[in-house]
Amino acid sequence: MRLVSWPGASVRPGLPRGQDSCSPPTVAETLFRSSSVLNRALVFTILALATPSFAQYSARVAPADIVIIHAKVFTVDTTKPWAQGVAIRKGKIVAVGKDEEVERMRGIGTRVIDAGAKVILPGLTDCHVHFYPGSMSLRMPNLS
Repeated sequence: MRLVSWPGASVRPGLPRGQDSCSPPTVAETLFRSSSVLNRALVFTILALATPSFAQYSARVAPADIVIIHAKVFTVDTTKPWAQGVAIRKGKIVAVGKDEEVERMRGIGTRVIDAGAKVILPGLTDCHVHFYPGSMSLRMPNLS
């Protein structure tokens, strides 16, 4: 049986795509046909190089500068008051939690500190000035 859709083009029912004269081959069929070995090598190389780099980029987190593990960290959080480790990057705390969670932030150049079950408390810097004593100190010369 032969169906004619326009002059010079024929469609045969039951044939897979690309084997009739009416439908053009798909991109995959063109790239992976047996005569295009160079095209297959090129596609494989591009996929091999691009896929791992994107997978690594999306799954990788920037490493911490300092990781403190095996500690008793007081977090001042009422829902989770104690933790085991802290990760610090560029002077800021980026992770607080169990040792396993904090270890994920470890990189090649990360400084690891084993606290040996010692307590770590948050440091507070209080830099306020009372008006009268502070204003009086402005009149005094610095002799140091």
